[in-house]
This record gives sequence, C-alpha cells and structure tokens, in this order.
Amino acid sequence: LQVDRGPAADLWPLYALVGQSQQTVAAGSSLGAMSFRVHNYAAAAWSGLIPYEVVLSADSLITGGDRVIHSGTLSLRAGIDPLATYGALISDLTLPADVAAGRWFLGVRLLVSDADTGNNVTGGDDVDWVNVTCPAPPIPWVGTPADGAECVPRDDATLIWGDLGAGYT
Repeated sequence: LQVDRGPAADLWPLYALVGQSQQTVAAGSSLGAMSFRVHNYAAAAWSGLIPYEVVLSADSLITGGDRVIHSGTLSLRAGIDPLATYGALISDLTLPADVAAGRWFLGVRLLVSDADTGNNVTGGDDVDWVNVTCPAPPIPWVGTPADGAECVPRDDATLIWGDLGAGYT
C-alpha cells in the first residue's frame, strides 16, 4: 500500500450516515444530522478548504447526474495529515419535498482538485439510504366568508373529490 500513495494529497469521502439511516421518511422532512469522513490517502498533507455536495441517488453509485440536495465547505485550520481522517457533521439535512417515493441513497462528492479526482465521491459501501414516502396530501378546506363579506352563489365551479394519493408526488 505504501507504493501507490502519491506525493500529492488525495482525499476520499467515506462513511456517509444520516440521522434517519435506513428508515422510512416523508419527502420534505428532516433526515436529522448527517456525518461523513474525509480521508487523506496520500503521503502529503492537505491544507485549504474542502467544498462538498450531498447527493441523492437512485442507486449506490454516485455520478454526475445525481441530485445535489446540500452543499457546503469544510474549513480545516490544521488541514489533514497523510493517512489521517477528518470527521464532518451537517447539523440538519432536509429531504426535498418533490422526491419520489422509493429507496434513495445519500452520498458525498468532494469538489477538490487533488491527486485523483476519480475517487472524490463516496463509493457503494460508504453511502447511506432511506425509504421515502410521499407526504399526505393537504386536507381539503371549505370555509365560510369572513364577517361582513358577501357570499355570492356560483354555478361555474366544480368540486371534484376522489383518491388522488396515487398521483400525488
């Protein structure tokens, strides 16, 4: 292993884990905190900022076409020494409301120019997943006019009622 460690820093994101790990959550709700690690595999230290993205994917392989749901920057005063690992924490991560129901994977993409940009995303064993359900549709509301307002009967309005849950996303 010592032989293939290069002279320039090489960062790898590892062990993405959300607070609602492997649980069922509704689209639009909080996933709780998210943690991940950044490992410097190289023989050289890393110094400087580490911009990153949290990515939502339909499979465990994070690619450029996956959806970014959070971005941020790690600012490390001391950097990351060779073969050292830094733990990162996002205090609260929210799942977008328009995510379709199903199993979704969460990973991290580092936006750095290091020795090997091909390993700057979490691999299949380092992503986490959640089962997403669609939120319940809003409860219909039929109200009365405010005090002093006039209520004018209308015959051009149609109220349609039915089970729209299957088409609600």
